[in-house]
Amino acid sequence: MAYKFNSTLNKIVTTNLNTNKVPMLVGEPAIGKSSWVEALGEQLGTKTFTLQCNELSEKADLTGARTIPIDDAKTKFKQVFFPHADIMDAIEYARKNPDETPILFLDEINRTSSDLTSALLSIPTRRKIGNEDLPTNLRIIIAGNDKGNVTTLDSASVSRFVIYTVIPDTETFLLVNPNLSQPIADLLMREPELIFCKGLNPVNDSDDEDDVDSLMDMFDDDTMEQFTAPRTITALSDLLNNLSEETLKEMNLEQTTIAHRGSHIPVSQLMELLVSHTGYTEFTVKLYDEITKLLNQVKPTTISKPDKYDDFILNNSSTLSQIQAYAQTLTDDEKSNILVYALADKTNDLKSLRAVISELAKVTPMLVANDLTTYINKHKDGSLNPALDNFLRTKQDLQATTLVTYLKATTQD
Repeated sequence: MAYKFNSTLNKIVTTNLNTNKVPMLVGEPAIGKSSWVEALGEQLGTKTFTLQCNELSEKADLTGARTIPIDDAKTKFKQVFFPHADIMDAIEYARKNPDETPILFLDEINRTSSDLTSALLSIPTRRKIGNEDLPTNLRIIIAGNDKGNVTTLDSASVSRFVIYTVIPDTETFLLVNPNLSQPIADLLMREPELIFCKGLNPVNDSDDEDDVDSLMDMFDDDTMEQFTAPRTITALSDLLNNLSEETLKEMNLEQTTIAHRGSHIPVSQLMELLVSHTGYTEFTVKLYDEITKLLNQVKPTTISKPDKYDDFILNNSSTLSQIQAYAQTLTDDEKSNILVYALADKTNDLKSLRAVISELAKVTPMLVANDLTTYINKHKDGSLNPALDNFLRTKQDLQATTLVTYLKATTQD
C-alpha cells in the first residue's frame, strides 16, 4: 500500500511520534517528503531540523569524531565528538523547549555509503550520537529511496522502523502551493495523476511495461534525464511566474531541438525550457499545450470609464437637443473616450445609448489614438456590445461620416 501526503498520513505519523516510534518514509526522490515533514512540524507547533544525509561524505562528518592529546607530551590521547551542527541544533532546541516535541529529520538516509548509513541508523536506535544523548522529547523521522543507487537496509534495521511507502498527493500539493503558475494549477486540477511522470519514449510506443521505474533507470547513454515531480514542478512554476507573456511568446517563435533517448526532437525554445525543468514527460507536453493556448488566446481589452460618462448618460436620456447641447461642452478627446466606452456598455438602456452614440459619431471627426486601438481590439475580441457596434456600423445617416467609414475599413473581418 502507498500512502499519499495527506491528513491520513499526518494522523498516523503523529501517532507514531507520540508513542516514540520512528516512521520511515520511502519513495521516489523529489516527491515532497522533506516539505511534508517540515509542514508536519509546523502543525505540531514545533521546529523540524533536517539533516541531508546524502551530503555527508564520511562517518566523521556525522559524529565529528576527533582524537586529541590529553597530556603535554602528547603521548596520551582520547576521542572526542563534535556531532553535526544540524543534529546539535535539534538537541539544544529540544533541551531549551521541554514542552515541545521537535523533529530531527534524517533525509536520504540510504543514499550514502554503507558505513555512514549504519552510523545514521544508530541514532534513532541508540538515541545517542557520540557522547550526546538525545533528549526524550526529540522525535525522529527518517526518509529514503526504495530504488536506484541506494544502500540496502538489513532486516534487523528495517524492523526498528515503521515503514511507509509514499507517493505525491496532488490535492495537498495544490493546497500548500497557492501561488502556482496558473497553467500548471489548471493542468493538475484536471489531470492530477500527472504530478509524477517519467520520460516519454519518442520512438515506437509498445504495450510492454518498460516505463522508467527508478532513479537509475533515468540514465540513457550515460545522460541524466529530468523528470516531473512536485519539486521540479515548483521550480518551473517559480520561473513561469517571473517571465512575461511577451518573453514566452518570443521563446515560442524560436525553434531548436532537444536530445532525448537517442532521438533529436524539433521543439520551440519554450518547450525546451519546460523540458529542462520537468523532463520530456506527458506533464510537460500537456503543459506546453496549455501555455500556448493561453498565449494565443485573444484577451478582452479593458477600458476605464471616462470621468463624464455617467453625467452624459443621465443628462441625455430625454431629447435629441439635450444630447447635442451636452456634446458641444465636450472636448474631442472626451467625445472619443465616451463614444468607445458607450459601444461596450452592456448595462444602460439601449435606446439612450443608441442616441448618444449616434450624435457623438456625427460630431467626433476621429477617435484619438488610444481609443482607436481600443475600439479595434474590442471589435476583434468581441467584447463590444454587439447591438451597439452593429448600430454604429449600419445606421444609414452615419455611413458617410469619416469616423464610421474609417472604422469599417480598419476592422474588415
